[in-house]
Amino acid sequence: MVILKEITTEIYVDNESPVVVELGGCEETSLQNAFDTFTCLGFDAKDILKIESTEYPRRYTASELA
Repeated sequence: MVILKEITTEIYVDNESPVVVELGGCEETSLQNAFDTFTCLGFDAKDILKIESTEYPRRYTASELA
């Protein structure tokens, strides 16, 4: 069985809460999705205070486990 994971990437412009949270199957995809959304919202790369990525195990359905 292949171990699947999901990555959540959060982009912050201040220390309060993220302005963008995106998912992806790998860190590169998650980061690209987050940055695309960030630029669509009108922010610029110089506005980024920090970027955090967290890996989570993907939950399997019953048919995937069978």
